[in-house]
Amino acid sequence: MKTKLHVLLCEDDEMDAALVIRQLEKENFEVAWDRVDNAAELTEALTREVWDIVLSDFNIPGFGGPQALAIVKHSGLDIPFILVSGAIGEETAVGMMKKGASDYLMKGSLQRLGEAVKRELEEFRIRKAQQEAESIIRANEEKYRAVIDNSLYAIFLAPPAGRIQESNPAATAMFGYTREEFTQLDRYSILDTNDDNLHAKIIERDEKERMKGEFTGIRKNGERFPCEVASVLFHDIHGNRISCSMIADISARRNAEQQLRNTLAEMQQLSEHLKNAREDERKFIAREIHDEVGQLATAIQLQLHLLKLKSADLSEAGLEKIDRSMELSDMMISSIRRIATSIRPIALDERGLNDALQ
Repeated sequence: MKTKLHVLLCEDDEMDAALVIRQLEKENFEVAWDRVDNAAELTEALTREVWDIVLSDFNIPGFGGPQALAIVKHSGLDIPFILVSGAIGEETAVGMMKKGASDYLMKGSLQRLGEAVKRELEEFRIRKAQQEAESIIRANEEKYRAVIDNSLYAIFLAPPAGRIQESNPAATAMFGYTREEFTQLDRYSILDTNDDNLHAKIIERDEKERMKGEFTGIRKNGERFPCEVASVLFHDIHGNRISCSMIADISARRNAEQQLRNTLAEMQQLSEHLKNAREDERKFIAREIHDEVGQLATAIQLQLHLLKLKSADLSEAGLEKIDRSMELSDMMISSIRRIATSIRPIALDERGLNDALQ
């Protein structure tokens, strides 16, 4: 299968141009081409179409290889440029290559033209791939820097047991060290190593390549503060293990949690107080009803008994009214006892909860 090739020829001789094209076709290229012989045509052709390669004679009346090369370079296009000349000295050819020409050939010896073109196209492909890779790397680096530098978390990069290699502005704001000072420190300078949980979590990270935990951070001024650390291990382009640690100051969260605990404790105390007050009130009302009102009802009933005993001369109708009043007083005493018991059983205070329930 032939390789498609888009060639721009800088050549004033049509016969020489045809020889070059024929040689390329013999080398299994499917050639689409155009020919120019002055600066204006070359400039217009470069802006009009996309070319795989430029092949240029050195000596063109009023024009030439050096000027053609300068126009190609000035265009900013990355196009292989090969000199194909009938008469050019080696020193001149070397000078052209120093200026950016890819190769040079003599018109009388075009046998290696195909190989030269293939080589330049392959180098161009590799160069383009490298440029694209570098562009991706630069874009990723910009994203990386944007995320790292604008993160609210302190971020550190370091070998698992080595000094800090890189830190971000949030780390400086949190711990008080400059980026240069951080490079002289390791994790043991910014975290409390007396915490056994820290050592256990580091072992966990080295085994599982990730960990998360809460520890005590130490600022440059010696101030200690609670912090949350998330750390992962990855390999850099050289295969070295690197630890990426993200640290958040959780002082505000801890304070809020403590305030919440204090509030809950106060609410519990208030609830207990209200419950006790309610029970005391029920106990007071129950005793008042049982003792005061109940005793008055009992006294009334006794008076009715005495009245019945001392009133033998009363009529039958009067005795019936006394009996009816005594029945009502019995009913009232029973109601008083029931109401008092429903408010607070007397047995609850006298015998305790279990006996009262029984």
